[in-house]
Amino acid sequence: MYKTDTPDLITIIIPTYNRSALLQRAIVSVLQETRVPLRVHVFDNASTDDTPEVMQQLAAQDDRLVYTRHAANIGGIANFQHALASVDTTYFVPLADDDMLLEGFLYKAYTLMQADPGLGASIFLTVEMLPDNRVVGFWPCRPEYLPEGKLSPTEHMRFWMKYSHHGWSSILWRADQLAVLGAPYLHPSLPGDVDFQAQIFSQCSVFVVKEAGAVYTQHPGQASRAQSMLEAPAWAEIFDRLDRRVQKNELFSREEYLNLRYTMWSRYRGVWNQAPAVPLTAQQAARLAVIAAFRLGDWPLAFRLSDQAAFEPSAVPPIRMLPDPAGSDGLVFVFEERYGLMLKVIQWFKHAIGIHKNLASEMEGLRKQLDEAQVREIAATERAEALAMEAEFWKQRCLAAGLGAVEA
Repeated sequence: MYKTDTPDLITIIIPTYNRSALLQRAIVSVLQETRVPLRVHVFDNASTDDTPEVMQQLAAQDDRLVYTRHAANIGGIANFQHALASVDTTYFVPLADDDMLLEGFLYKAYTLMQADPGLGASIFLTVEMLPDNRVVGFWPCRPEYLPEGKLSPTEHMRFWMKYSHHGWSSILWRADQLAVLGAPYLHPSLPGDVDFQAQIFSQCSVFVVKEAGAVYTQHPGQASRAQSMLEAPAWAEIFDRLDRRVQKNELFSREEYLNLRYTMWSRYRGVWNQAPAVPLTAQQAARLAVIAAFRLGDWPLAFRLSDQAAFEPSAVPPIRMLPDPAGSDGLVFVFEERYGLMLKVIQWFKHAIGIHKNLASEMEGLRKQLDEAQVREIAATERAEALAMEAEFWKQRCLAAGLGAVEA
């Protein structure tokens, strides 16, 4: 067995809170691997269950286990940030306390990384399971389209943006890649894993193995299930940061990137359109409407939120107009809240679209009426022509009859 002072060590960081049974399963799944140098560092967010006792027992059995307990609960995101900031080894794996590693993952991933110092990460599949151990899918969600082997940033990000991000726990990262992000490594809170992957994968080569490396078990207590439109600012930041990174590294042509970006946007849109557990205040709705419209480009959501904000007039401060300080005859707008004008623009835009739809509907109705009138006109013309022909026929018959009588 490798000792924890071996060069090129792997640190498996496990943030945890009140999940002693699942935590124990996660730790055991790591410590079964004895062919690579590793240590497991658990960061306990002041659990109130028997986590300290469980950790004491496990640490007594294996000196590769390290335990850090916060004096008070600092929040899940902050705990994860603290864990990432503690990494001082060559490699690391961020393992969720409710996930577990599969046999062979660390050994195979470590072997690949040691053989190629140019790799930023080694990526395996994550199996998604129900509590009764039934497999319901994989991360990434479309593994059949996932290319294998060593991939450049462009090759990998083309798949990543089009189909899916990867599961956290089945990636062995080279720790120097953390410098790409800089502390605090999870920038936009709950969907921080998406941003984390986007930033690093946009500039490092990876090795992809289409074998399962970890298991992710669904259960009601998962933080990812709590995502809602409250996370819209975080998603806006993710796309802003991705735009800058892709442009800086020149990964794609403008046309290809815009197509990939829209595909990615469409895939995640359902997440930030989820209603939160607690109804939004009018002020929250106003702020989120502005972000949805002008940063995410999700105008349907912006319209819905602006309606909700309008229920409370105080959510949209009145516009006060003052003389222009430059001395011109013009006027300047002064707002008691910076979102006021933008919310009014959203409402105006929604009104304009409504008018446009009504006009389009009216135009369609008029077009149908015109088409029907044209059909009736054609039918009337054809009938008139038929009557004219019939009249001419009888006229000729009458003339013929009259002429014959005169000659007789």
